[in-house]
Amino acid sequence: MPRVLARRRRAADGAAAAPEDAAAAALDQLEEVEWVEWPDEPRHELLFELPEAPADRQADGGAKPPLAAARAYAAVFPAGGERLTLFHRHREDTAYVCVTGAAGDGGDPADAEVWNEELRELSPEAAAAAAAAAAAAGAGARAAPTHELLPPSRVHHASCQCFFNPHATRDGGRYVHRIRYAAGNRATLHFVGVEVRPPPSSAPTPSADGAAPLPCLPPPAPNLPLELEHEQPGLFRAWRLTLGGGSGGGGGGAGQQRRGLAPLGGGFARRGGAVVLIKAVDDWGKVAHESADDKGPFGAAARRRARGAGGWSAAAAAPSSSFPAGAAWPLTPQDGLEAFSLAAAGDCVLEAMLVEFL
Repeated sequence: MPRVLARRRRAADGAAAAPEDAAAAALDQLEEVEWVEWPDEPRHELLFELPEAPADRQADGGAKPPLAAARAYAAVFPAGGERLTLFHRHREDTAYVCVTGAAGDGGDPADAEVWNEELRELSPEAAAAAAAAAAAAGAGARAAPTHELLPPSRVHHASCQCFFNPHATRDGGRYVHRIRYAAGNRATLHFVGVEVRPPPSSAPTPSADGAAPLPCLPPPAPNLPLELEHEQPGLFRAWRLTLGGGSGGGGGGAGQQRRGLAPLGGGFARRGGAVVLIKAVDDWGKVAHESADDKGPFGAAARRRARGAGGWSAAAAAPSSSFPAGAAWPLTPQDGLEAFSLAAAGDCVLEAMLVEFL
C-alpha cells in the first residue's frame, strides 16, 4: 500500500488556492496518505475481467474476432450512514453508468451530498519549492511533500446517467481519489464502471480531415428505442435501450401479445463492449428475444456471462430468469454481428446501457 506525504490545499473564498501559493506548502498542513489500487478498495466489486489479447489473435481458430480486453466493476453506497472509500487509483479510461443516483430529500440528485477528494502529484516545480521550504524550516528533505490533497468537491449524479473519466489519456494512469457519501442521504448511489482500453494500433482511425469513424449501429428502430447517451470519439459509445412500460415494447396485462419486435445488430460492438442493466429484470420470460440460437447481446450465452462474472452481477441466490439492477456482462464482437429482436410484455421493463468499444 503506497504511502505518500501530502500537503492539504485549502479553498480560499470558495475557490481552490493556486498550486503555487506558498501558504499551501506550510508544514503544519502536511498529512501522510495511503492509497490502494481500485480492486483492493472494499466498495469496488469486480464484475468481469477479460485478459489482454494480441491484436492479431483470432479466437476459435480464426472463426471469430478476439474478445476485446475489458474490465468492469460496481461501486455501491447504501443510504443510512456515512460511507467513505479508501484513497484508490484508477489507471484506465472509464465509462461510468449511474444505475441509481443519490437523490436527497427533494428527489433531486443535486440535493444529495456526495464528495470527491483527489490526491494529486505535485508538479516538479512545486515539489522542488516544497523541498526548499522544508529545508529552510530545518525539517529536512524527508519532510517535503510529494503530493497534495485538493479540497473536497461536491459531485452530482443522476440515475441512468453515463459519463466518461479519462483516467489514462488525461491523468496518465495516476488518478487517486476517495468518495464520501454523507449520512443524511436517503437513497443508494450505485455505479458501474466499464474500463475502455484503447484500440490496437491496427484498428481503424478517424480520417485525415478529423472526421469521427462512422457509427457501428444502424439508426434506432421505431419500436426498439435506442438513444445515444454518450460518445467518446475513438473509444466508445453508450446507447440507452428502453423497452416496456409504455415505451413501445408492450404493456397492459401479462397475457397481452408482445409488441415492438425490431431488429438490432449487424456491425454493433466490433471490438466488443458491455451491457449494464439499469433496472432489474425479475422474469426474463417476459422479454421476447429472437435470434439464431438465442445469440446476441441479450441471448442465453451473453446472460451466462453475467452469471459467471461473480459478485453483484451473478445474483447466485436468484432464479436464473432474473437479474438485478447493475448486472453487467461483456459483449463479444460476435454478439454484435448477430441480428436479433427484443420486446417486453406485461409489466416488464428492460432498460440497459450498451457500451460499444470503437
